[in-house]
Amino acid sequence: MKIYDMLEPDEEKILENIQKNNRVFFDVAIKFLKLGYELFPSDDKLLKNNLNPNIQTSFWGLYAQIFMLYRSIMVLCKCGLDLESIILLRSMFETLIYFYYIAEKNHEERLNIYLHSRALSEYVSVCEYAGMNQGFKSQYKLEFKSVEEKYNAALKYFRNKHGQNLSPKEIKYKYALKAKKARESLEKSSEEKIFFDKHYKTMYRYASAICHAERIPQHVRLALDTERILIRKRSTDGHIGFSLSYATVYIFCAMSKLNEILKIGKDKEIDEMQKEIDKFAEK
Repeated sequence: MKIYDMLEPDEEKILENIQKNNRVFFDVAIKFLKLGYELFPSDDKLLKNNLNPNIQTSFWGLYAQIFMLYRSIMVLCKCGLDLESIILLRSMFETLIYFYYIAEKNHEERLNIYLHSRALSEYVSVCEYAGMNQGFKSQYKLEFKSVEEKYNAALKYFRNKHGQNLSPKEIKYKYALKAKKARESLEKSSEEKIFFDKHYKTMYRYASAICHAERIPQHVRLALDTERILIRKRSTDGHIGFSLSYATVYIFCAMSKLNEILKIGKDKEIDEMQKEIDKFAEK
């Protein structure tokens, strides 16, 4: 793979060694990437099952984001941007939580909670942006009107559900869906709940620390002679195994759940990938 942003003459050799040293992770990852791609409908038509089109479309949307994040993590790891890939791993995990939250039960109700929560967030971000850019609302009148309509529909939805006198702030902080709340809403003692709770403690917290710039010592430290600083400015591979192994488990979870919910008919392939996951875990 040609890397176009190399800054030092020997960086290409460093990347070759990184990919060679982590071949077992990359080999497994490419297998899952290919199967993950094969799950998409070749003719772009909705599958025939008992789910209504809106729910099926939402599952495909969440899966597509998980898939593209997985692909992005692979690219970053190949480039030796291993710490940076963990930031995307965190996003992949959050998307997987929403996927399982909607898939677990009451698909339509949970999808409504998810979509209306997103509408609240979108309205706030658009208004903040518009406040910093004069003429935005008039220039994008139709777009803003659509965002505003979704926002008002979301307020109406949550007020009908929890009380007519609720303020937008109360709705946002008490009832709007966040990844943490979605994880906590999964059935207690279920395998999924145990899985997400474990990964929240082992992966998510660590990834959040990197995302929030709390791991700066991993980028720079004082040399032993205390007269020089050692700065991480080249490709590294200390976290490639961590990032790719977790990401591969998450794409497998998404593929398995998608195949189960939408009845895609890839049971045999999923079973084979389960064996790969088991062998991968042993290593």
